[in-house]
Amino acid sequence: MALGGENGLTFTESNCVQATRFVKMIRLLRCGRLYDRWHELIPLSFVTLTVLIDMLFVVLFVHWAACIWGFIGMLLAELSNPEDHYACWLLGAMHTKLGELDDWTQVHHWDIYWMSCYWAMYTVT
Repeated sequence: MALGGENGLTFTESNCVQATRFVKMIRLLRCGRLYDRWHELIPLSFVTLTVLIDMLFVVLFVHWAACIWGFIGMLLAELSNPEDHYACWLLGAMHTKLGELDDWTQVHHWDIYWMSCYWAMYTVT
């Protein structure tokens, strides 16, 4: 949707999205002040803070890796022959865990996520 102005400039939806993102980015400047206020309430040593931040990054990376690994498993399971139980890691794991499996889509998405998390945590550490 383009809105025409008097001087011929147009305002599109993408400009609106960009303006919204810019406003959100400006709000990030407050994070420094919030951190200072939080640090006054709960003083942590540099080492403790570094360990906590590193743990947060490891958890975040494991989550991302698990999501990607689960997506790859579901994509390959969708594309492969359902009779071949070891065509991808998801079909093999489901066959091992549940025995005879009619359709991999019957498996709950949290089971796939937690198996992916286990793989990601095992790989990262």
